[in-house]
Amino acid sequence: MSSSLILLLSLFLISVSASISFSSAEDIGDILRDTSKEIVNVIVDSSKEFSDGFKDVLRNVDGNIKHRDHTKKPKKIVIPLKKFRKIPFADIWKLLSHIAEVSLSRANRLKHKPKVESVNATGLFPKSYGEYSISLSFGTPPQTIPLIMDTGSEIVWLPCTKKYTCIFCNSTPVADPLSAPANMQNYEPLSSESYKQTTCDNPSCTYIQGKFTCKSCKPSNSTRSNCLEVCPRYALKYGSGMTNGTLLSETLTFDDLKIQDFVFGCSNFTFHIPAGIAGFGRGISSVPAQLGLRKFSYCLLSRNFNDTTKSSPLVLYNDSNTEDEDTDGISYTSFLQGPKNSPYYYVGLEKITVGGKKVHGVADFITLHPDGTGGTIIDSGSTFSFMGKQVYDKIVHEIDNQVADYKRATNMEKDVHLSPCYEVPKEKSSFPKLGFHFRGGITMDLPVVNTFWFIDTNETRVACLAIVSDRGMGGGGPGVILGNFQQQNYYVEYDLKHERLGFRTQACSED
Repeated sequence: MSSSLILLLSLFLISVSASISFSSAEDIGDILRDTSKEIVNVIVDSSKEFSDGFKDVLRNVDGNIKHRDHTKKPKKIVIPLKKFRKIPFADIWKLLSHIAEVSLSRANRLKHKPKVESVNATGLFPKSYGEYSISLSFGTPPQTIPLIMDTGSEIVWLPCTKKYTCIFCNSTPVADPLSAPANMQNYEPLSSESYKQTTCDNPSCTYIQGKFTCKSCKPSNSTRSNCLEVCPRYALKYGSGMTNGTLLSETLTFDDLKIQDFVFGCSNFTFHIPAGIAGFGRGISSVPAQLGLRKFSYCLLSRNFNDTTKSSPLVLYNDSNTEDEDTDGISYTSFLQGPKNSPYYYVGLEKITVGGKKVHGVADFITLHPDGTGGTIIDSGSTFSFMGKQVYDKIVHEIDNQVADYKRATNMEKDVHLSPCYEVPKEKSSFPKLGFHFRGGITMDLPVVNTFWFIDTNETRVACLAIVSDRGMGGGGPGVILGNFQQQNYYVEYDLKHERLGFRTQACSED
């Protein structure tokens, strides 16, 4: 591993130590200081072993992703979509606080456009993780790995090799901060007959690394090339976490269907991310792009199924020549063209209503501007939705006006990092619907359970608005991020061929 990368990782560990919170009183800053030398040694050792493992197999190189297997494929692939493993917080207040902080951390990263770094410094890109997972099978024979399904990022990466190191990847502190979460499944490239290293001229390498100069070969548009220079290692930043590894290509298997030369990140070091990521955003390295999907759809189970093995379908439609009819009962709105190289799915949100009443003074912030500021994106990787302060304050003001009979639970707001929270009757409570009105005249009127998180105590019931805000911290990027909590029990369709988003309410547990 290069000295610049070690320095970069060390600085990253120091910079995030003050921003990560756990349920324990244990100070992560002290742990990082006490283990910093060990952490750097682990990074160096695992990277050296990682590189040495490939030293004698440079014959396995994949110069370009264009030479895919074009055998006849089924019109659709159905993958079980599950709630990610339970976050181990017995205290509901700490659980809500954790989710709110993670949601806000992700929103801050999605809002700030990444800088393109040189190859020597290793580029850092803003990503994060959510709560819904799928399992994908890589290699020959197939190795099945659970990954977070994320429409807000475009890279696929896996926990990789037997020496995979994951620092603070458990949701709560453990005795050994270098230990990975229990039962984490890792991909082992040397156990596969079909893996290939990705070379410097591969478009995915160029896409991830940005502009850089190859020593022995230049990026190529040809079907094949003679480039043998391996793509430099990557470092991807996800909110308060990051991961580091190298690009490989492999056979991706869905039952009897085999997709050859699928490019993904093989990570041997990760900080504070509990699982690998399956990027479903825009970009040539994403799952939809590499599979040539014309559309994909999902239906997100409600949080009532957090502690069960229940799943709902993620459906991939991969016959781009098929003409689709509109799905029954679906309303469609067009995707908007986002900033250059943005992985996000922008939609034209035109107004927001509370209890049917239009919220004024937010149009400038929910509208996408030419400089990339403002606008609205839909994101499966964010838990609670995000609104910039200028939008959030007006929404809260209108909710306050319409539920004036409910007392604000201000002490609760401090504990769970959500606001506003209200004390409400246990038997029956009434809240106005939050409505999102999109271009094309379609509306998403959220059910109350998709807007508020209800908490029962011995004395009363409390309802907290499940939306986070930056409280005026600023930054560019989207003004509104529609997270997965607000998408519960919605069938959502990303029609990539016709550049539109469709949705309808649906009991996802019955699908």
